[in-house]
Amino acid sequence: MEMGIRLRQLRARKGLSQSELAVRMGLRGKGSWSLVSRLERGRIASPSLMLVTHYLNACGALFSELYDVLTPADLRAAGTGRMRASHAHGPAIPERA
Repeated sequence: MEMGIRLRQLRARKGLSQSELAVRMGLRGKGSWSLVSRLERGRIASPSLMLVTHYLNACGALFSELYDVLTPADLRAAGTGRMRASHAHGPAIPERA
């Protein structure tokens, strides 16, 4: 399962729309939901750890709820603050330095 799919599930569990989550993340303005949508669809090539953390905080989820969709390399990459989302399949992979 991809990280984006899990994020979408966590948001849906909380009963939030993408727009509502964007507001909780502190995003404002027309189309602010677009960032949430792109993150959930794996369209952000290198989501920062901070972005993922803001997303999780906004929907009241824990980072541990992503562990089963991350590889050990992703967990090491979390120390760098950047992860590279997978595109078609599989979990996120770390960004190369």
